Amino acid sequence: MNNFELSALYHHADKASNRAQRSFHFALATSLISLILIATISVLDFQSRWLAAAQLLLLLLSLSLTAYLAVSQPQRTWFGTRALAESVKTVSWRFAMRAEPYNSGDDIARKAFSENVRRIMKENEVSRSVLAETNSALITESMNAVRSMPLGERVSIYQRERVDNQLEWYQLKAKRNTTLSWRWFAAIIVLHAIAILCAVGKLIEPLTQFWPTDAIVAAASSALAWIQARRFQDLSASYSQTFFEIGLLKETLPLVTTEAAFSSFVGDAENAFSREHTQWRARRDAT
Repeated sequence: MNNFELSALYHHADKASNRAQRSFHFALATSLISLILIATISVLDFQSRWLAAAQLLLLLLSLSLTAYLAVSQPQRTWFGTRALAESVKTVSWRFAMRAEPYNSGDDIARKAFSENVRRIMKENEVSRSVLAETNSALITESMNAVRSMPLGERVSIYQRERVDNQLEWYQLKAKRNTTLSWRWFAAIIVLHAIAILCAVGKLIEPLTQFWPTDAIVAAASSALAWIQARRFQDLSASYSQTFFEIGLLKETLPLVTTEAAFSSFVGDAENAFSREHTQWRARRDAT
């Protein structure tokens, strides 16, 4: 953002979340691909020690990755640090915009902000690994600078860098998840259709050795597991709902002409944005 810089705590939590997300998706994808290759080798049924060795290595790889996901639980770190990052972001915007509960004097607001951030970190157990990397101030110079601006300038910054930014982000994410959901379900349908054709072919020609039904079924099952892990449909619905709410809120922004009205608007907007990191906390607690 050009005029508003969040604290190092947010950036560390954001990076930690992205790393954990990549680790989870990479481990899961590699494990699923390994299972598909294992099924494919079984279908080939060639008398080869190299293939047998490759199948054994793939089984060990899949087992290792499954153990890693069960023990290390990178998804828990991903959800927890994302919840931390988004929580810090929303209270930072409230502080900079002088919105409740930071609409009192600067000293009182700074104290309340620091206490709230510490409470957020205390409630988030995965924040300990993030805190080890963070020694910077929780309130940045740009946050103080924006807070000291007149109402009109703060409204303009909030609309441009927060409301419009989130509106665009949720719209793009909703469309992307909808598209990916349809593509993956289409792939599953195609794979099932091919598997059915192979099963029919095997029924007609039972003496034919190569019918890759098992490998195709493994691929379809892996695709379904990937869809469930990525939650394309759920995220599309959630993002679409938030996008709609933000759009409605934006329509009322021109009516904001007082500090009290702006504080109320920011509170409503941040509550809409906060739904997502509330869900991140719920996902973390469920794992």
